[in-house]
Amino acid sequence: MICLDAFIVITETVWNTQNTRLFLSYTKPYHPVSKSTLSRWVKHVMEKSGIDIKTFRPHSTRSASTSGALRSGVPLDIIMKVAGWSTKYIFATFYNKDVQKDTEYGSSVLSGAL
Repeated sequence: MICLDAFIVITETVWNTQNTRLFLSYTKPYHPVSKSTLSRWVKHVMEKSGIDIKTFRPHSTRSASTSGALRSGVPLDIIMKVAGWSTKYIFATFYNKDVQKDTEYGSSVLSGAL
């Protein structure tokens, strides 16, 4: 099960009109989590996936995963569609980063997402 699916199942009973944000703590009193908590969770999943968290940070997941996907042979038009980009310029300017092949980052992200 993908991490987000598991999280939704775990927290679905505590969502109510007061808790409208997606990410809630998974222990009582189930408050919305801070940016630092969410960042820590993402780093934990990245590390468990074999990603070098000294090289890649939670903020860099989009550029690293899309760059890795392109270098792994995923056609750019598919990457653009999944990412919601309408022009190649956005990818080329902001997201096409040099990803080290030996980190297996792209493979880890893609295998978890498919």
